[in-house]
Amino acid sequence: MSARRCGCHDDGSHDHSGHTGEVEAERNRYFTGKFMAARDFAADTDYLLDHHRLHNRLLHGWGIVCGLDVHRHPRPECARTWVVVTAGFALDCHGRELILRCDTAFELPERSEPYLLCAKFTEEQVEPVPTLYAEETGDPRHREYNRFRDGVQLVVADVTPGCWPDDPCEDGDGDDCDGDDNDCADDDRRHRRHRGCGGHCPEPECPCGNLVPLARIIPLPEGGFELDLDGRRVQPPSPADLTHITHVNWPHGGAVTLRHLREHLRGELRVHFDRPLRHSHRAGHGVNPYTFVVQYATGPSEALAFLPYPEELPARLEDDGCVAVFTIDPSYIAGHGRRALRDTTVFVSLRCDFIPDCRGVPVDGNHLRGRLPSGDGVQGGLFESWFEVRDDDDDDDRRTER
Repeated sequence: MSARRCGCHDDGSHDHSGHTGEVEAERNRYFTGKFMAARDFAADTDYLLDHHRLHNRLLHGWGIVCGLDVHRHPRPECARTWVVVTAGFALDCHGRELILRCDTAFELPERSEPYLLCAKFTEEQVEPVPTLYAEETGDPRHREYNRFRDGVQLVVADVTPGCWPDDPCEDGDGDDCDGDDNDCADDDRRHRRHRGCGGHCPEPECPCGNLVPLARIIPLPEGGFELDLDGRRVQPPSPADLTHITHVNWPHGGAVTLRHLREHLRGELRVHFDRPLRHSHRAGHGVNPYTFVVQYATGPSEALAFLPYPEELPARLEDDGCVAVFTIDPSYIAGHGRRALRDTTVFVSLRCDFIPDCRGVPVDGNHLRGRLPSGDGVQGGLFESWFEVRDDDDDDDRRTER
């Protein structure tokens, strides 16, 4: 097995950091005339690094921050045994920063059982230079390494519960935890969920050792493999990097006519997002009739009724993943008929707590002040909007007035 760096340095190194979880407590106090040895110069670096990594670990946790996606190799002759890990950033359980600076090809080992592809922090000593003084040898040819170089090594590891959750109640999307048949509330899980610090929070908790799992590789009997990405531990994105609703095809708080609904909107209510959403064929999450709900009433104080849709066209996500569509039953937007929506108010709701984007992060959907893009900087939320539907005659009257 091997990794290729597509132009980046191949460090081929091991972890020389010797990280033990202890946080440096001393730093330099400078004064005129102070004698400085190498340990004194290193003290400030160690102090700052240890506290920065403690901050990362306790305030952000460990996992993938961005990128580090795993795909099959694009070349057909390599696709059965090679994968490509995209550039990205992660934090390990010690708070160390793993920066993969370019897409990296990795050859998978031959195994019969599923295993994990992981990223590991490495620290390499580089740039040997002559020393002016060497305590140990006194050899004028003695050299010391001048720099440390941080890197990322791709490795494989066995599948363990600490590295890759096998319980959808713990880190998955929870689709299989709807009923009592799934023992999602036993004492052990309850303890893990509410264990707190236990007085040892400065000590790193490393259920996967020093590794950050990127994918589970499932070898196939006939050769090749499948990729499982559902167990990746991904850090929540910053508020600015959440997915938002950017556009709808009706005027919020405004009015449209039945003719406009039929001819211009083609009987569709369309909601646009600034990032593709995750396609789902289950009722528990994704865009579906339970999360994209349209109701109507004859007035604000009247009871709401669900607006029907054609049975073959339920609320859905378009192929590009960026547009959610609700198709109105044609009989409700016809020019005549007792079912027509004339003189009603249509209320549109998207339950964004259950609508994940392509990264699995719920859409920031709160429709604050009735303005788009949506969002309040928090994952999920309820998007609500409404508009009035008027008779076609109202449109004709306005044209006559012009």
